[in-house]
Amino acid sequence: MNTKSEVITSMELEISKTNQHCDMLIQMNKSLDADRRSLMDHVSQLLTQYHELLAHSLKDKQHYHEEEKMFVF
Repeated sequence: MNTKSEVITSMELEISKTNQHCDMLIQMNKSLDADRRSLMDHVSQLLTQYHELLAHSLKDKQHYHEEEKMFVF
């Protein structure tokens, strides 16, 4: 049968392992949050570029149709 001292030692070991696991999860969470922020910044940049390209494309299309009308009439 385990003595009181052995039980305490075993519980302290479990507490230590649990604390290490918590610390590891906290670090992983911080890293994932940083990655998420970085990805959101990239998504924002890509959306901005998309809107700029779309606006440019629409201008080009409008310009093309205006010139086409000039040659048709």
